[in-house]
Amino acid sequence: IISSKSIVQRLPLIVVLIWGIRLTINWEKKKKNLNHEDWRYRMLKEKTNMFYPIINFLGIHMFPTLVVYLCVLPLVYLLQYNGEFSLLTIIFSILGLGAVILQGTADYQMHKFRKSNIGGFIRTGLWKYSRHPNYLGEIIIWWAMGLLSVCALKEHVYLLLGALINTLMFVFVSIPMAEKNQAKRKP
Repeated sequence: IISSKSIVQRLPLIVVLIWGIRLTINWEKKKKNLNHEDWRYRMLKEKTNMFYPIINFLGIHMFPTLVVYLCVLPLVYLLQYNGEFSLLTIIFSILGLGAVILQGTADYQMHKFRKSNIGGFIRTGLWKYSRHPNYLGEIIIWWAMGLLSVCALKEHVYLLLGALINTLMFVFVSIPMAEKNQAKRKP
């Protein structure tokens, strides 16, 4: 028999496992070869010149790793302290799974669009309603996992810091950087 404490621990971990599988599949489909370098790295290298090693370490590697750590931390606490099961456990798990489905659908639509060689901006499917459905899904999943953990533990509100920083990173760094890059390349 699976206990309610076991469910509160397993549901979010299953959601994050599915998220990780989706992320890996998307990476596999996008990669051109092992020498492919993301446009952001090249842009930052050109922009920062001799300071690139510092920007590379702090901005590209250290900060995102810290954000991921802070986003996953609520789940670590949930495993450590055996949170209480409630309806919110199911609601936030479904919300997190919905976010993964949103991202997976956006991935599929983007891969299909790129294969078509139409060019320009994708303006169909989810992309008709959001310029960044993948970022939206990423924001939603970590808020869902953070809120699930905080509700199950009945305290530790500070564990939402990861979801907050993640959101701020997308809103003030990732999205503006992507928009600026797209504005240069596409009409």
